[in-house]
Amino acid sequence: RRVDRLIVGRQEAYVIDYKTSGERHEQDVEQMQEYVSLVRGIFPDKEIKGFLIYLDTLELQVVK
Repeated sequence: RRVDRLIVGRQEAYVIDYKTSGERHEQDVEQMQEYVSLVRGIFPDKEIKGFLIYLDTLELQVVK
């Protein structure tokens, strides 16, 4: 698994994945949920948030 961007702060970590379009939205959300779960295992003491960014519409979706 490879995330596009992982930002780790003192109390939180953000998982960011860029998508060219929202055509596979349900699969994108499932993939992000898996990434968030994996990062949560690495940083159990931090709040983990996932962000999907769709480049065609510049839409941002938060996935927890």
